[in-house]
Amino acid sequence: DFNGEMRLVGAQLDRTELTSGQGATLTLLWTQLRATEVDYHTLVDLREADGRSVDDQEESLGGGSDGTGQWQPGRWLIQSSFVVADQIPPGRYAVTLSLYDSKARTVVAVDGQSERRQVEIGQLTVRCDGGGC
Repeated sequence: DFNGEMRLVGAQLDRTELTSGQGATLTLLWTQLRATEVDYHTLVDLREADGRSVDDQEESLGGGSDGTGQWQPGRWLIQSSFVVADQIPPGRYAVTLSLYDSKARTVVAVDGQSERRQVEIGQLTVRCDGGGC
């Protein structure tokens, strides 16, 4: 749960290996637990072993429709994001997810734990393409 308002029910990457320059689709299943005034965004990061982000993207959780501030508790959403391994060296990377309040410019705590701000969704291994690295 994120701040007791949104629950990430499921998450899946469509692949675990890719070639530099390719991407992977991340599918997320969300439900709203209680009403909120915040229109949340998701932050998806591709991180090195030391936690440094090498690719990130921000998307509205509303996905072009009503933002989460307009949702009723119990609403479900399937969201797709695309993680791109563009211009990064071969290696193993963590795919992480955070929930972001773009107006307050804050990342929401996971499970109410102020020190935990992201969830690891999975790992991606980036390999060299056929033309070398």
